[in-house]
Amino acid sequence: MSRTMEIEFNKANALLALGSLYHNSADALKEYISNALDEWLRAWEQTGTQNPCQVTYRFERDKITIACNSPGMDEAEFEDVLRRVAGSSKRQRGVPQIGYIGIGLWAFNQIGRTATFYSKKSPQSPTIKVILRRESDQAEFALASATESLSSPGMTIVISGLFQDPTKPRGPLALERLKHVFAEQFDPYLRAGLLKLTLSNKEQTVAVEPLQFDMPPIGGTAKEVRLPNSDKSFRYEFWFDPFCSGKLCVRHTGVIVVQDMSSIQAYGLDNTIFTSGYLRGYIDADFLKPLPARALFEENQDWTDFVAALGTIAPELEAEVNKLQEQKEQERRSQVLRKAFRIARAVLNEDQFKDLELPPILEQRASSRKTPASPPAKRDRSKQPETKGTRREPLTPREVMFESGNLRHSRFNGETIEINAAHPDYQAAMENPARRLEYLAMVIGKEAMLYNDKSGESETFLDKLISFIQDVERKAG
Repeated sequence: MSRTMEIEFNKANALLALGSLYHNSADALKEYISNALDEWLRAWEQTGTQNPCQVTYRFERDKITIACNSPGMDEAEFEDVLRRVAGSSKRQRGVPQIGYIGIGLWAFNQIGRTATFYSKKSPQSPTIKVILRRESDQAEFALASATESLSSPGMTIVISGLFQDPTKPRGPLALERLKHVFAEQFDPYLRAGLLKLTLSNKEQTVAVEPLQFDMPPIGGTAKEVRLPNSDKSFRYEFWFDPFCSGKLCVRHTGVIVVQDMSSIQAYGLDNTIFTSGYLRGYIDADFLKPLPARALFEENQDWTDFVAALGTIAPELEAEVNKLQEQKEQERRSQVLRKAFRIARAVLNEDQFKDLELPPILEQRASSRKTPASPPAKRDRSKQPETKGTRREPLTPREVMFESGNLRHSRFNGETIEINAAHPDYQAAMENPARRLEYLAMVIGKEAMLYNDKSGESETFLDKLISFIQDVERKAG
């Protein structure tokens, strides 16, 4: 004979656990912005208000005060919310909502011991005061005193009994850190002017602005991807990160749920373009269902189809990233080559090398003089006259793939210095950023030495000397 029983649990412990599901204290603190936006979006849909949602944070050593202009709740609405924990009434609203599970009020559990809510529904409504305490399943209701009452509709939240000092400049709740976190979390609302965020402490006040990415965009015009066999779709906005430190975030109703796709395991996304670090940006997938505290998404059919759809756009993104990687690598090599050229020219203009005749490319101002038939006499290049009509900026060296079997490190072609990009020493040096500059400056100096050897007999030995130095550095380092 079977039977059923009602499951019982400690409500205080459950509320403590629900309020501690966030990634960190900064992530928990931003939950009150999400709640403010939800109420503002509902009012915007109903009344068409033109004013943005405004949220301010005031940080003191012993408390954090959060104030917003979103419509507050009256006592009956507060009671309704407290009776619907993990079953929010937002589920039934027609307006898209950030939160839907009804646990955001308890996010303070990750920050402090007490949260006091001051709420004013309308200009004519009184300000009600509701106190929630950590490890308690009771809510305390009262009317706010005259000094506590709000002058206009909205809500103010005071979190006290803090676990850490938010005024520390390098702490997890430091203003600059929160400024970046909030800018990343609420980017679409900030960018559209729907949200105004201000953070302050005793020393300063900062406004949260949308993040700016000075990076090449990726993905062309195909910014929307439809799921297979479905009318659901997601949108994305990617940039190329040449430093391989980019993060791809997945958002739900404009707020980040997955902060970094590289942290997701066992879905076939590891070792793909989406977790490579070369992509930075956002994926907006409002059809996915966030888990409590937006720690991740539910692993349902929508999630499976979402992962499969990502695979369909991966090859095109990889090809675009590879092309940009090649361009950036060429730019880096050109910058190093120009710097090596400047260093080599500066060294060769020192006193110990004043007896050398330099190729025109290495002169500060190239002249039209002819190559001397015999080794030049010592002269003071600092007083070289400028020949009228011949003044021009010198050319820089070029990297060239020499013909197969040519093991010269470089050559002077009469106008510029060509560096053999096919030489093993060159390729080894290019793979080691610490050695690139030194190698390039060395071969440029070699051509300056060789320019003074009219017999041409020293070239083989100079090339061997460079190879010897490269081998010594590889074996020693």
